[in-house]
Amino acid sequence: HGRPCVLLNVTRGWPAQERWGSSEKFVRAHGTVPFKVSRDEYGSPLRLSIRAYVDLARSSEADSPWYLFGDDFEGPRAALARDYAIPRLFDGADALNCSPLAREFM
Repeated sequence: HGRPCVLLNVTRGWPAQERWGSSEKFVRAHGTVPFKVSRDEYGSPLRLSIRAYVDLARSSEADSPWYLFGDDFEGPRAALARDYAIPRLFDGADALNCSPLAREFM
């Protein structure tokens, strides 16, 4: 308990190894997929496609950049889930279920 570890070879065979290997490859594979990056002044989610996010990240010098947030792999994000598999060690575990507040920001 409480001891750090390194998991080896858990990504072997994942399509993400190739499709997510660079921002160019990721945009080519999933450029149209929308993700939440923030909320507007009314609390509604602000979404950007992967392509728009990468373009913004490359050109921005912001002190507080936006980050991608996704709390599901359904609809347009389903293709991302097919690019990887949850390692058996974590099967059924969801860190976002550890606290009732964990999903609040998502």
